[in-house]
Amino acid sequence: FGYLRLARWSLGFPAAVVTGFGGGTCYNFLMKRKGSRNFAFTSPVAICACVLGYLTSWLLVETCQPLVQAYVDIECYEVFKLFDCINSGILIMWGMSKSFMDTVGLKSTSRLVWGLLATYLYSFTGGLFRDFVAIILGGPVPAVGNCKDR
Repeated sequence: FGYLRLARWSLGFPAAVVTGFGGGTCYNFLMKRKGSRNFAFTSPVAICACVLGYLTSWLLVETCQPLVQAYVDIECYEVFKLFDCINSGILIMWGMSKSFMDTVGLKSTSRLVWGLLATYLYSFTGGLFRDFVAIILGGPVPAVGNCKDR
């Protein structure tokens, strides 16, 4: 198994949890009243999905090149960028519709402003927290999404 893989797992799992649940947690603090907040990280199913997603990402990154080259003539980084865009689109659509539902009593302009702020927090705060902590701990400055050099 090796110590390097164990170290990667021990750092990668908390990073996956912060990335996966950080945005929704910030959204709850901003948009929900104290008594009506519920957090996804309290659900064992959500934690299992996060761990499964993290393990799957390891497998997909390590096996991408042989699989992609066998069936299509594109590079893995192009596939990763495509799915980053799809994921961002899903997060933004869901976040904006959710924030519009949570701000029903406000005027249209206020709903739009709150919706944009809440959607940004929901969609990207988890990754921002993860990167901020990595930089503070002296790690390398992470690439945005999967936009690493070839």
